Amino acid sequence: MKDLVDAAKDGKTFRIIGDNVNFLVKASHQRHESANHMEHWFASAAIVQHHKFSELSPITPQKNLLEVNPEDFLPLSDDWKVLRKEYAILVLGVVCRFLKMFSGFKSLVQPLTEELIPTHYDVQMKHTVIPLPVLPKNEQCYSDVVQILDSYEELINEVYTAAGKEIDENLKVHIGGDQLTRERFSGAKRLRKHAVVESERFTHLSPITFELFHLQITILSLFYKLLYKKDSVEFGTLHGEKVRLSRTDANGEDVKNHYDHCKELAVSLTDSYIVAAAMEHYGMETLGSTPTRNFDSSINEMSEDEKKTFILHSLEKFVD
Repeated sequence: MKDLVDAAKDGKTFRIIGDNVNFLVKASHQRHESANHMEHWFASAAIVQHHKFSELSPITPQKNLLEVNPEDFLPLSDDWKVLRKEYAILVLGVVCRFLKMFSGFKSLVQPLTEELIPTHYDVQMKHTVIPLPVLPKNEQCYSDVVQILDSYEELINEVYTAAGKEIDENLKVHIGGDQLTRERFSGAKRLRKHAVVESERFTHLSPITFELFHLQITILSLFYKLLYKKDSVEFGTLHGEKVRLSRTDANGEDVKNHYDHCKELAVSLTDSYIVAAAMEHYGMETLGSTPTRNFDSSINEMSEDEKKTFILHSLEKFVD
């Protein structure tokens, strides 16, 4: 609470995010009137943003979204150059770990990465996460969601009152959750649209957006949907390598509930393909071999800047 009050005093903004928390409650002695059951509660957190975005570009889309063509989304030549460099740096991070000849270039990964990311963006995104009380409310029930939003309004009133700030209709606090939570929040706000008291209309809770909580799971699920075949034991396939590596917990048919194990298998297999392709490109027989092609043997005599330029161009050719 104190951190939020201090943030409000300093003129900093914060947003509130939330999501359901489901857990199983087991009965010590199961019987008809006492059995295992799931509890559905709701957890929230306030995120304080320490920097403003006023210096960022105010440029808005130059076309109506209903009028854009598919080619408007295709990368331009400059975009392809950036993507090529990004892939080369990602590949460098992998080969440095597995190929002995490239291990000496590990120190180049960080400076090359920083060249792609403007420093002010890194500073701009710093924030503080403040956990809020977990409520015994179920977001699948609109009456509970209304009470969750009531608790948000009460929090805003307490924070800004303690900070000595005026609470009026212009005060807005951004709230959000995953796609389901966003829909529930919006629905609960519509239910209170004609309430007499301003705070009961949730006028201070705006905008309501969805957070990308599950983006990594979604991408990984698509990865397994395309590549995981449970009847395949062929060398180099996801399921085949799962069997060979005895990764029994990497259940590709249920990625959501086996996320960490499925992610580890996917990363291991991707790294393996990168290493195998790099060995072919550079003419290496083993992980400890010296490159026999597409590589300058005098690289150790180069300066640090020359090494960085050479290794980046070399890996960009590999990416091509």
